Amino acid sequence: MFGMDDPQKVVVQYRRMVQEGRLEMAEVMARGLSERILTTKPENRDLKEQGLLVEVTRDLSAIFEIREKFNDSIDTSNLLEREMKRLIKQQNTMGEIKEKSEYFAIQANDLVQRGRVYHAMKKYRKALSCYKKAHKISPTSLEAVFRPFETLLLKKGSLKSSKKFLAPLQKAI
Repeated sequence: MFGMDDPQKVVVQYRRMVQEGRLEMAEVMARGLSERILTTKPENRDLKEQGLLVEVTRDLSAIFEIREKFNDSIDTSNLLEREMKRLIKQQNTMGEIKEKSEYFAIQANDLVQRGRVYHAMKKYRKALSCYKKAHKISPTSLEAVFRPFETLLLKKGSLKSSKKFLAPLQKAI
């Protein structure tokens, strides 16, 4: 399906579709590719395949967010977190260790994305929790510091309880 012989071509192809606004087809392609990779056991996946799976699930989660399929986005985000841990573990055993700050920035972006989905689902407490974790992991992430204000405003109707978020915002800026 869609030239599944070369997964990298599929990734390029569905990303182009997202840019063109053909989200439904991009979702089908990304889901098909991720399911194909997930059919192999984690022990049998090489580093390249595992990295591709993480990349595809991250994209799929974002596509679900755009298409407002929030429950699917949360499920995919949880899968992403699990597969990211496997990727890091696999990289450590193979000696391909990257900078921790790079991992933290990526993980913070994933948590912010999950927080945006919870925010859209009107699950404000979970959204705030995701933003807080993202800020703890990557203190320089502006979105992780800025988004709680928007969530608090919708949750409580005012920013009276936002004092604990002001100091991190000042440090990030």
